Amino acid sequence: MFILFVDYFENVLESELDSGSLHENLVYHVIKGENPNFIYVDGMEIDFCFKDVLIEAKYGIVLEGKQKELFDSLKFKKKIVANGVDFFLEKKC
Repeated sequence: MFILFVDYFENVLESELDSGSLHENLVYHVIKGENPNFIYVDGMEIDFCFKDVLIEAKYGIVLEGKQKELFDSLKFKKKIVANGVDFFLEKKC
């Protein structure tokens, strides 16, 4: 199944419906008032950054490999892996 949705840069995308994409969009809607950006380095992306906060949205998988190395190497005071519903229940931002 394909759906149209608006991603966090307000672009309309066509995407296969999957839990990871929906979770990332939900995280964005929690933080959109902070005007988040993303980080892209050597083919690796970190989903959101604003002020001194770094957030990677994951649903049902762990942050690992080169993406984890990038996440760990970035200098932010607060680093959050928004995995599953805990991010929304704990309101870490």
